[in-house]
Amino acid sequence: MELVLKRLLDDHETTGGSLYIDGVWYCQTVEDPHRHEKVPEKTRIAAGRYEIKLREVSPMAQRYEAVYETAGMIWVQDVPNFTYIYLHIGTDAEDSFGCILVGEILHISATGIKLVNSTSVYKKLHGLVTDALSEGSVFITILDN
Repeated sequence: MELVLKRLLDDHETTGGSLYIDGVWYCQTVEDPHRHEKVPEKTRIAAGRYEIKLREVSPMAQRYEAVYETAGMIWVQDVPNFTYIYLHIGTDAEDSFGCILVGEILHISATGIKLVNSTSVYKKLHGLVTDALSEGSVFITILDN
């Protein structure tokens, strides 16, 4: 499975994008903004190609398993200068902590960029990624606009 995240806009507080699975649009994304100097939990990761695995042992994975019935977090591997970057549930950049949030719709307004319907999109994505990992490798390519 090949995921491609196309970053579409950055308003200096939030980055909005679209996620594709094997060339087909799947959902919208929200990340922290680009920063020239990394601010922990407030900076998006660099564009590039990364392997995806499941991280099954962590406080966040345990919480997601209990609340959302998903086993393991969708974990972006080997990101330079970052640790534990996940694709996960959230509404806006405040929920991101440097990770990639997924949702159905990007709502853009004077109050900022927000995701709608994140939980159901994440749960479906988690299932797709889990199934793909049982058959082989999963990668994500992140492209800046």
